[in-house]
Amino acid sequence: MKIIILFGFLITSFSVTAQSLEEAEKFLYYGRLQSAEEVLMKIISGNPRDSKAYYLLCGAYLKSGKTSEAGEIARTGIQKTSAPLLSVAMGHVLLATEKKEEAARLFTKALEETKHKDAEILQAIAKAHIDAAQGDAGYAIELLGKIPGRHRKNPVVAILQGDAYLKLTEGGKAVSAYQLAVEYDKSDAEAFYKMGKIYLTQQNIQVYVPYFENAITADEKYAPAYLELYNYYYFRDINKAGDYLHKYIYHSDPVIEHKYMITDLLYASGKYSEALQKANEILSLEKENTSPRLYKLLAYSKASLKDSLKAKEFMDTYFSKQEETKVIAQDYSFYARLLRNSDRNNEQVINSLEKAIALDTLLNNKLEYMAELTDFYKKKEDKLNEAKWLGKIYGLKEKPSNVDLFNWGLALFLGGDYLQADSVFAIYTEKYPDQVYGHYWRARSNGVIDSTLETGTAVPHYEKLITLASADKEKHKNVLMQANSYLAMYAANVRKEFEKAIQYLQNILELDPANGDALKNREILYKAISKTETGNK
Repeated sequence: MKIIILFGFLITSFSVTAQSLEEAEKFLYYGRLQSAEEVLMKIISGNPRDSKAYYLLCGAYLKSGKTSEAGEIARTGIQKTSAPLLSVAMGHVLLATEKKEEAARLFTKALEETKHKDAEILQAIAKAHIDAAQGDAGYAIELLGKIPGRHRKNPVVAILQGDAYLKLTEGGKAVSAYQLAVEYDKSDAEAFYKMGKIYLTQQNIQVYVPYFENAITADEKYAPAYLELYNYYYFRDINKAGDYLHKYIYHSDPVIEHKYMITDLLYASGKYSEALQKANEILSLEKENTSPRLYKLLAYSKASLKDSLKAKEFMDTYFSKQEETKVIAQDYSFYARLLRNSDRNNEQVINSLEKAIALDTLLNNKLEYMAELTDFYKKKEDKLNEAKWLGKIYGLKEKPSNVDLFNWGLALFLGGDYLQADSVFAIYTEKYPDQVYGHYWRARSNGVIDSTLETGTAVPHYEKLITLASADKEKHKNVLMQANSYLAMYAANVRKEFEKAIQYLQNILELDPANGDALKNREILYKAISKTETGNK
């Protein structure tokens, strides 16, 4: 009778352990590592010789980034039981820490002990090679191919094959393997999810979104797919993104990151006061452990509520706490705008925008920050620095316009760099020879450079200007009057060509018959000619 009772007890005990292991594996499948660790610790506590529990816990720790804990649990398991699976667990840890030769010895030991035929061992070693950065994905595929036929038709094996191909950057073969996993089990959400991730890297929206949707249709508890759909809709439909976020949180283990995500969502939804409240809750909980990005979110929320001064204070805290390598270009651009709104240190504005320009790799963003810096200098009436950045904008644009070129040249002229202005407007006349603007500003620039009229460098530009502008005298009246006035002065004072000077004055009078200067100067020239003729007689 006692034997029967004991036998019944053993059956019950085994059933509970098996059920718990299945539960732990499900948690791992769903990405709920914390729950999996808790279940596996309980199993080990109840049965210190359960090799599968040690192996799974080791894997959970590795996935969580707890490498030292993974090594410790693998060593403990080996002390309790000499199961080949634990040699693989230890080998997995060693491979993850780049101790390839030591790992290989343990993998070989496990394979020899199981005569290279145990599906679980082959699968576990393959997984180690797939997971570890130093692992050999090709060898993993070879091992998976050795799994006996009846065990090979398994979605887990098919997914591992897909992972291995993905590591080898053979996306097509990876997708085929994941599709095979779905054929084996229609409810395998992981396979749909991983196919979605492949197409996500290709930004193929028409394909990856349906795959993530298929994943949660296959298994509504599969949290990773909810997260991807949340990320997708975050910039497209914030309400829909919110629905996916709440489902993701519901099907995940509770972590502080969820509070951060909810705070992000509140800000993105325009609920700035609520976002501030939630952020302050996190601050009170996390204190010194608060993620730096929360201070940035507080700054953005305050800025949206028109409190630039407080927003700047939060950004100062963010910069003091965040690693410099993790600060992005938009952080500096945002900070520059805060400084400009609160009329703060000009040097900080300049430095912030220059950092944003240096950091951002997207051309359009760089150009946007350069435009902000140009506008800053323009409002400060610092024409030469304005010109400097207008020049950089012109040089970077794929298809710069005549306006870009004109603004660059004009800023140089107004800043007093007439030689450089002439060079820029020379480019303008080459690119747009039939427009008056390049010739006009070349004439103006050279007119200032040659202020004594000694070299006459402005003359050919004014002559060309008259030729072009005469096609529409009414439109270009002022330009024509300036050009004729300059040429009249040059002809009379430098060349002593009074008749030619009078002709230029006549051109002015055709445009403006009552022009006093032209009338007066024409009389002076007539008298000069008369005196010259009288003297010659």
